[in-house]
Amino acid sequence: MSCLNPLHQRLSGLALGELDRERALELVAHVEVCANCSHDLDLYADLVTIGAGPLQRPLGRLARWRARAPRMLFVVVAGFALLGVLDQLLGPSRKTSYAELADRSVPAAAPHDDAAPFADEFAAALEGWGTASFAELEPRLDRFLDLHPDHARARLHRAIARRELGKLDGARADLRTLIDGTQGELRGEAQWTLANLELLADDPTAALAALRSLEGVEGDLAARAADLAQRVRERR
Repeated sequence: MSCLNPLHQRLSGLALGELDRERALELVAHVEVCANCSHDLDLYADLVTIGAGPLQRPLGRLARWRARAPRMLFVVVAGFALLGVLDQLLGPSRKTSYAELADRSVPAAAPHDDAAPFADEFAAALEGWGTASFAELEPRLDRFLDLHPDHARARLHRAIARRELGKLDGARADLRTLIDGTQGELRGEAQWTLANLELLADDPTAALAALRSLEGVEGDLAARAADLAQRVRERR
């Protein structure tokens, strides 16, 4: 039984060398995987060669195509595969990315202050901060903040832990709570952390808005914010 693929109708043309290169290669690729067409092509080739001296040249071209087809098909397939891999590797580099501008520094654990409220509990919640054990830290800080929701320093540390765990929405919520409810140095730290969080999220508009809020603050934070804002604008 012959193959029902429409390409089967071209077998005689292939045997006679009448097909152009593109159609011949397409049919050769099909013949390589279709036993019926391979059998029928051999029959056509036998008919062409019986007492047909003038037809030896087309048959020779067919033989060359059949010999070269696996290599050519490999080159074509490998080429497309390589293009796909390169697109994956080079795609991100072609895309404008703001995450690499973000400050990912992790501050030291809050110093222990015996006079501060809940100092011992807070120190226990921060155990492992220096070793970046954020997966263990977050639930402990959750429990601490459930009991002491107004503890601003604990909320900042949880925001940073969440950021490092990739929980950007939770970190963003903590930072906005700090920005709305605190003043002074801690508020500036929260604004700076939020601006860099938005860069990690590849949202330069939100990052610039957070950086603008740092204009005029005391210390070197305003200068750092202005420098980072300029670098963000240059990349847009």
